[in-house]
Amino acid sequence: MTPLQQTLYEFCLQQRADQYLAENRKEYEENLTMAQSALHHLTEAGNPWSDLAQRVEYGLSAAEAIEKEAAFLAGLSLGQELARI
Repeated sequence: MTPLQQTLYEFCLQQRADQYLAENRKEYEENLTMAQSALHHLTEAGNPWSDLAQRVEYGLSAAEAIEKEAAFLAGLSLGQELARI
């Protein structure tokens, strides 16, 4: 995600998009806590688990970035379509 996309995404999230996340917020937070706990336990276990923890952390970060970019692009596309009407 480019810096411009990140800035616009954060603006949209602060202004309106967070209302769409409200119904899934509890589930999101529970899953995030579970993933962080699992990463903590893998990291503490040492080799070879520390490498696995790094890969899991990278995978979660990449998935989050893809999700943010997709949400932004969907909103941008919708805005462009509405502007043409």
